[in-house]
Amino acid sequence: MQLIQLNSAQYCSERNCTVQFGYTTDYILIVMVNGSGILMLDDETRPLPSGHTMLIPPGTNTVLKFPAVQQENVWYQFCFNVYTCFQFCENNELLSMHKTRPDYLPLCNYDETNFPLFLSLEQKIYQLVINQNIGRETPTYWRIQSLMTQLVAELVQRQDFRASEEGQGIEQTASYIEQHYALSITRDFLAHMAHMSLSYYAHQFKKVYGMGPIDYLNEVRMRQAKLLLIRDRLAVQKVAEQTGFTDVFYFSRKFKKKFGVSPSVFTHKHTLRFATLNFLYGGDLLAIGMQPEQSVIDVKRDWQFSYGCTSNTLTMRSMRLTPTIVSANIQRLSAVRPDIIFCTPYELKFYDQQLLRKIAPTVVVPWEDMTWQDHLHCLGEYTGRRRDAEHWLSCYYSKAEDIRKCVHHRINGGTLSVFHILRGQLLVYGDRNGGSVLFRDLEIHPAYNLSEIEGYRVLEISDLPLYAGDFVLLSVDPDAASLALCEKIQHSSVWMQLDAVRWGQAFTLHEQPWIDYCAPAHEDILKKVLCLFESKHNIPFPN
Repeated sequence: MQLIQLNSAQYCSERNCTVQFGYTTDYILIVMVNGSGILMLDDETRPLPSGHTMLIPPGTNTVLKFPAVQQENVWYQFCFNVYTCFQFCENNELLSMHKTRPDYLPLCNYDETNFPLFLSLEQKIYQLVINQNIGRETPTYWRIQSLMTQLVAELVQRQDFRASEEGQGIEQTASYIEQHYALSITRDFLAHMAHMSLSYYAHQFKKVYGMGPIDYLNEVRMRQAKLLLIRDRLAVQKVAEQTGFTDVFYFSRKFKKKFGVSPSVFTHKHTLRFATLNFLYGGDLLAIGMQPEQSVIDVKRDWQFSYGCTSNTLTMRSMRLTPTIVSANIQRLSAVRPDIIFCTPYELKFYDQQLLRKIAPTVVVPWEDMTWQDHLHCLGEYTGRRRDAEHWLSCYYSKAEDIRKCVHHRINGGTLSVFHILRGQLLVYGDRNGGSVLFRDLEIHPAYNLSEIEGYRVLEISDLPLYAGDFVLLSVDPDAASLALCEKIQHSSVWMQLDAVRWGQAFTLHEQPWIDYCAPAHEDILKKVLCLFESKHNIPFPN
């Protein structure tokens, strides 16, 4: 609930005057009907031409000046505050209100496209103010309140639209800096790209990123210099050239000022630190010998600990990312300041990219468009561990070949189905997750057409006979809904009539590592497949 309190409404007509507002406690809305003025806002000067509206938030030292040319300057001036209810009784009786923050309606200049609407509303409000008794219990008071509510709603709507446009402009220039940091970049060029004046652009950029655009450019250059020195082992001269410095000595001075040591000393004393917001990418980093500085983990996944998982862990998402988890992870990342953060497009739906950028360059590794081998290669390239990734894959394929021979002897040409119960839904998997190991790496024949399944497909219990093969793997998540569905399936006549069930070739398993999609999890699947098909008995689902 909001209440807009109108403190004053004036229709002003002056010639060649200066109006001193000082540091006001109210919002001030000025609609310039005729003439033109100049607003002195703290240390900034802004023109206020005819047909424009200026909203000034509380706490701004404001002076309105008019040029010396003889002309009539006409404007409406409104002072108001916005209050929000924050406490109620049990019967919803209002107990107290508080003022909104000044940034609720920040400083903004509305051009002539917004002028007719604002002028119309303010004329109506002004007429009510000067012609009527506006005591709190009168109908006029509530008519003014209604008009003020409409006026503030329009201001908010225009602010949101403007903020969206300006935000895109700021974001565009930040992205340009990150992609073209080696070029000669000036503030004038960036402001022109954002379609803003130089002073306004610099102010807005600092508001978003906590530093000016040139400071941000230098920050990006220093971050990239670290990567080139440590990961790529380039000479200092080459690093200077590739990060936009024409003078290697100037680069060295800037680098030492930033990191406390010269580039050559830094190369020998430091190693790159990585963080990952996705626990599967954390597994890939472990596979190539990298201990992430910070990483999401899942304590239920054996493969993470078999690889010596780091104790510096971010909060596990537990299937769903929440604002609390995201906030905690941002705080931990801010404290350790890694050199690179890895994530998937999924995490960017929840994390503020601008916050991540302030901490470290964030590498978004595609998920669905790449195989797990591609993920491993990509992380190897970014961390300077390409050879380690290739070696790991070579060892993996060698193990897969040995296990393939054993499994094929046991299966003897039979077909396999991979089912999974996730959050109370029955799924059949294609050639990702565990299916990637079983159908691709071990070359077991699927009981269904893999090309018709993109990742997985949701099934009904009645669909099981259409997808069930000679062997059936059913992995089950440990949540209550999934366990209940598993019990329902296994007591159904559909399940009991499947050939794989009648022949004792249906295996009910815990969900991990069968649906994971990363290097160490797939190595773990190889081991479990070997044990599974060497056994002649069903492996029970653990309680």
